[in-house]
Amino acid sequence: MKETYTVRDLTCMALFADAGLAGKKLISPLANSITVMMHIPGGIGTAFSLMFLVIGTELLDRKHAGALMAFVQAVIALMMGMTGSMGGFIVIAYLVPGLVIDTVHWLLKKQDRCFRIMEENAAGSLAAAVFANAMVFRLGGTAGCLYFSTALTAGLSAGFTAYLCVTHLKKVKGFLCVRK
Repeated sequence: MKETYTVRDLTCMALFADAGLAGKKLISPLANSITVMMHIPGGIGTAFSLMFLVIGTELLDRKHAGALMAFVQAVIALMMGMTGSMGGFIVIAYLVPGLVIDTVHWLLKKQDRCFRIMEENAAGSLAAAVFANAMVFRLGGTAGCLYFSTALTAGLSAGFTAYLCVTHLKKVKGFLCVRK
């Protein structure tokens, strides 16, 4: 069956995609100070940014919502020159975690919501780190393990925060983005 999206769905996806990019810009200075101290490229800001895709995916409960929001983020990042060391590959770098979030969401649909959301965020964060490492950083050994561990830990932490947000937003009557 073909998935259809309402204007409300698309508006919410755009809202969460934008919130993810804005959130990443806000948290990046603090996250970078931590990762520079550990001599690794990052992972914390990305996990926080992905949290908004996970929240949107959970609230909307639509197929491919994570990938669509990630694509919107990629296009906005590309237009604003927020490509970093990825260049044109930024579209794929954003799309990979979105696809992973969608996949984990649908594979673990029957699992406890808290663990599912944390796993969605952690898996998306780890996928982003693996892609960035393969394309740009090429870290190996201890540095690579530290980078992936940081991305995974930050993903789990941001996932728990996403769970708290989803739980709260589902209780708000009339919230635009909560699927009936």
